Amino acid sequence: MSSIWHFQNKTALVTGGSNGIGRETVKSIAEAGGKVIFTYNKDSTAAKSLEAECEKYTGSATGYQVDFLSSEELQHFLDSIIKHQEVDYLINNAGIIADSPLYFMKDEDWSNVMQINLTSLFIITKNVLPSIVRQQGAIVNISSISGLTGTRGQSNYAATKAGIIGFTKSIAREAGPLGVRVNALAPGYVETDMIKQVNPKEIKKSVALRRMANATELAQCILFLLSDASSYVTGSVLVADGGII
Repeated sequence: MSSIWHFQNKTALVTGGSNGIGRETVKSIAEAGGKVIFTYNKDSTAAKSLEAECEKYTGSATGYQVDFLSSEELQHFLDSIIKHQEVDYLINNAGIIADSPLYFMKDEDWSNVMQINLTSLFIITKNVLPSIVRQQGAIVNISSISGLTGTRGQSNYAATKAGIIGFTKSIAREAGPLGVRVNALAPGYVETDMIKQVNPKEIKKSVALRRMANATELAQCILFLLSDASSYVTGSVLVADGGII
């Protein structure tokens, strides 16, 4: 499938890029001619296969293993990237879940979700934004409809996704006068490993389109928000949930 987007001579940083939405985003940008740097946590096999898969495209993909629970390791990665190249686009996609009713939620499940989903997003954006300003690029942060509606058993996850929306809108106001657009994508149910525990019958009842999204569909939403097709869109939340809310 040929890409409708064009990212030749552009560099994108995608966090959480080895699987799911991140993986399809990496592939889509590489197919459109872009150079992609992506992070992954533990799945080196998936990362290597993604690099190999992108070799058939005009762009490229290079993975870096980074533990987002370590601010020092994350900062070292960012320093090494920023010293060697400019970044045009940032896609903050990395995230985890650690679901539990609030009464039973462990402190570490709260703090780990906060660190990976929200604090690391702040650290990465703060470090990469100067490059994006110089390149007049764009940022897309991956939120969730959980950040808009809340979800039982996901108070930690929903809090981070709501925080991402507030962060996005604030940074859009700061970066807009500098020529940088910042938007968020709020998916609903997506066919990824993170959603395996959800009953398919429950999805059919709650989604107007009666199905989950596939990760490629969400990647195309991300590329739209990065591209000139959305040149007057900033501080917005694109809801792609198949008709849940």
